[in-house]
Amino acid sequence: MLKTALKAARASGEILRNFFKDGCEVYQKGSFDLVTDADFESEKKAIEIISQEFPDHSFACEECGAFGDNNSEYKWLIDALDGTINFSRKLPLFSVSIGLLKNDLPLLSVVYNPITDELYFAEKGKGAYLNDKKIKISNNSHIKESIFVSDLTKDRDYHDQFFKIFSSLSKDILGIRLTQSTSINLAFVAEGRYDAYIKNKINFCDVAAGILLCEEAGGLAMDFSGDVITKCSKNIIVCNQYLKNEILEKIELI
Repeated sequence: MLKTALKAARASGEILRNFFKDGCEVYQKGSFDLVTDADFESEKKAIEIISQEFPDHSFACEECGAFGDNNSEYKWLIDALDGTINFSRKLPLFSVSIGLLKNDLPLLSVVYNPITDELYFAEKGKGAYLNDKKIKISNNSHIKESIFVSDLTKDRDYHDQFFKIFSSLSKDILGIRLTQSTSINLAFVAEGRYDAYIKNKINFCDVAAGILLCEEAGGLAMDFSGDVITKCSKNIIVCNQYLKNEILEKIELI
C-alpha cells in the first residue's frame, strides 16, 4: 500500500510541478477558498493509480468528494494540492497529501512537495521518513525556545479565538509561522523544523496524514483538552512530550 501511495504522490506531484511552472486557471471555490486546474488534474491522477490497485477501498478526496465501498475498512484521504492559495501565488509551500485509514485510524501517510522534492512518509509502527532518512520531532523542552506554526481557517468565525490563542502564546515563544499548508506544516513538525502545530478548527481528513507522520516521529497529537485526536475532534495541538503540559496550560487560561 505504501508503494502505491508513493507512486501516486510522485505522479500527482509531477502534474503540480508542470502547472506551477506554466501556470493555470484559478477559480473561486467558496468564501476565502480557491481551486485550480492543478487541483483537479493531480487528484485525478492519484485516484487513478490508487483505485487501480485497490478498487474495493473507499475514498475521501478534497475535490471529488467521497466514493467507493463504504463498507471497506480502508479509506484513502487524498488532497492532491494542499496549499492551493500558496500554489496560486507561486509560493513553493504546498504538497500532495495522501493518507490511508484502517477502521478510521491512520495507517500510512505520504506528504510530497514536488518543488523541493521532499517526500515524507510513515507507516503505523514503522517510523517517519524524509526521502528514506528517518526523522524525529524536536526535543525542545521549553516554549521559549520553540517555533509554533499554524494555518488560518477559512471560517472567519474562529479567527477571534485564533488570535487570542496566539496573542497569549506570542509572549513566550521564539516565533510563529502561518504558512497555509497543513500537511507541509505537520511534516515540518515531524522533522523538527517547527516545534509545535496548533489550530483551533480542523477537519480530521486534513490532518490525518500529518498526524501519523508526527506520531511516528515521536510526537503527540491531542485536542485542546489533551485528548487523543479522533474524526470528531474540533481543534489540535501537535508537539513533543516536553511541551505538552506548558501548551495546554497556556490554552486553558484563554
